[in-house]
Amino acid sequence: MRKTRIAFTLATAGALWLACSSSTGPAPTLAGTWHVSVGTLNSGTISPSTFDVVLTASGDTFLATIPHLTWSVGSQAFDTLVAVAVEEDSFVVITEQSSARTCDFVAVTGRANAARDTLHSGSFEVADTDNTGAFICKPKAQGSATAHK
Repeated sequence: MRKTRIAFTLATAGALWLACSSSTGPAPTLAGTWHVSVGTLNSGTISPSTFDVVLTASGDTFLATIPHLTWSVGSQAFDTLVAVAVEEDSFVVITEQSSARTCDFVAVTGRANAARDTLHSGSFEVADTDNTGAFICKPKAQGSATAHK
């Protein structure tokens, strides 16, 4: 009798677990408020060095809101045209451009974990794009970054 009750309890628990862990349930998303901290850059500093990035879903992509950032070298401001790209399902790139110099941008990058709440191997880059037609990104400053929800 006791073995039957244990078997019944285990079978019920297993059935409930399978019912509650449907593979068609919603997957974790990148949408939400990300807290970003920029480490030491190899040239200048970024201000603010900690800030929030708000990602919202828009169809099959994301929109981002980032505060205006200023790089200390030349007081370069990044304040417009935010973009989000996700490659290979987990490599995330969030960029913000300068309204004064159309080819200059900053980027927060990293690989999202399975829960979509932390970027691993995060980096921050200040760069510009070569206008010779080749559109080659030239880094001006690089450093580490952490990002998590």
